[in-house]
Amino acid sequence: MKKYAAVGFLLIAVISAIVVGAAAIAYALPRKSFTLEGVRRITVVGNNIRSAREVLKLAGFPDQPTAQRLSPKLMSDALRKDRFVLGSSITREGDAVLVRVSEVRPYFRMVIGAQRYWLCRDGEAILMDPQRDKGMLFDELRKRVTVRLAAKQMLEDPQQLAQAVYIAMRLEETLPLQFAELRLGLDGKADIVMRNGFVIQLGEPDPKELEGKLAVLGKAIRCARSMKEPIKKIIFEDSTHVTASY
Repeated sequence: MKKYAAVGFLLIAVISAIVVGAAAIAYALPRKSFTLEGVRRITVVGNNIRSAREVLKLAGFPDQPTAQRLSPKLMSDALRKDRFVLGSSITREGDAVLVRVSEVRPYFRMVIGAQRYWLCRDGEAILMDPQRDKGMLFDELRKRVTVRLAAKQMLEDPQQLAQAVYIAMRLEETLPLQFAELRLGLDGKADIVMRNGFVIQLGEPDPKELEGKLAVLGKAIRCARSMKEPIKKIIFEDSTHVTASY
């Protein structure tokens, strides 16, 4: 009997340990829903455009801890409705809630007729909201070259948008904050207007030719500035043939 009793106690101890361990793991793992009772901190990571306070408000976090159960899926869905949010995840682990946010990265202001957009690094166009898009980040973006497209249909061409981002980035690398507009026509030809009114016609959008032209652009501008008579326009025939217009 003693032998069986010892085995019984051992089994009970093992089962108890398994139950306690499983409960601890279940408590630590992300839940389908949770409350804020017992939560000591809420951390927001991955946000650069929206502040942590804005992220929590967009997700629908209550202002004060309540017994209300919160759904991470519904809150993530609410967050993704924001123009700048690509995705998010919300989890509670113990006494902490972690909100992960993935945002788009606007790089330049883009204009199509009367519409204003933010052109992102991946070529995505986000409609601008002048009333909400304020602050240091947007102030800095507005100082960069503005991309102007000839027609709205160009938004449907990811290759043209990617090329627009690339040219604009190269312009800012060549002479930061000195270019006013990068104008792209339906034919893909690019014209550049500097802040002093100086015009540069890059011409055909062939990738190899474009790369060669961008490589010598800074030198061409410096040469034009050194001329005795003021030059109003530079026309690129190709990367080795450049003409000037007075």
